[in-house]
Amino acid sequence: MRTVRILFIPVTILFLLFAACSCATVEKKAERLQGITGRVVLTDDEGGEIEHPPSEDILVNVVPVVAGERRYDRASRLFPSKDGTFFGSLEKGQYTIEVFLQGFYVRSIDVTMPSDRVIDLGTIELQRIRIDPGMPVKAEPEEGVILKEGDVNIEPPSF
Repeated sequence: MRTVRILFIPVTILFLLFAACSCATVEKKAERLQGITGRVVLTDDEGGEIEHPPSEDILVNVVPVVAGERRYDRASRLFPSKDGTFFGSLEKGQYTIEVFLQGFYVRSIDVTMPSDRVIDLGTIELQRIRIDPGMPVKAEPEEGVILKEGDVNIEPPSF
């Protein structure tokens, strides 16, 4: 019985030390976590949610803003999951978040990223572009290009 007590005390002390170290490590990792999170939702022209396309079709670009100008040469892309949620780790600074999907209006959100914080952008709704079926879509006269009904092409900025 005495042997059990002698072993129990050192084992208990080691367990408590290990638990304290593990908690401190988790807290340090949580303190360093910073960035943005959100969810892209697609809606029709009346605001009703519609089915998501493959997540690789949705572009969530993170563009740093330096001295008041967007730096597309330093932009990065976030990859939403199948349900449209995304997370991106960001350093302290200013950013413009641009969300694209062909056939939908573009959303642009300006964010100032503080240290050691996660900013939840919430639900980002992309609304489908609606074209009236009887109305032709026409470019400016000097361009001389007449688009056919349904020709809508929104392209993300090139890097």
